Amino acid sequence: MSSVDDIIRLKDRVERARQEGDKGSEGDGLNELGIAFEKSQEYDKALPCYLLARRIREELKDPEARLTQSNIDRLIAALGGKRFSQLMRRVGPRADKVVEKILKEKILNS
Repeated sequence: MSSVDDIIRLKDRVERARQEGDKGSEGDGLNELGIAFEKSQEYDKALPCYLLARRIREELKDPEARLTQSNIDRLIAALGGKRFSQLMRRVGPRADKVVEKILKEKILNS
């Protein structure tokens, strides 16, 4: 399965979880969506997914929040502190809106 297929599947999973009010599945799906975007080096999409996933998982007191934090830490290591800080300033404060936009985007390369 291609990364585009993964992203489409994961976006659908997050949307379904939201419609069903299943916060746990939403957090899991956002974390996995972040991984898919990170693999395709779309860091400006990966980080907001991770931030939202971490927030949801922490609200649910889900022990998996530490795995999402590990993903964020891996992103910091990959980008370097300065680049990560720039990305965080750009997308961190509006992570909710960025994720909404991601979920509504059509993927043309499928």
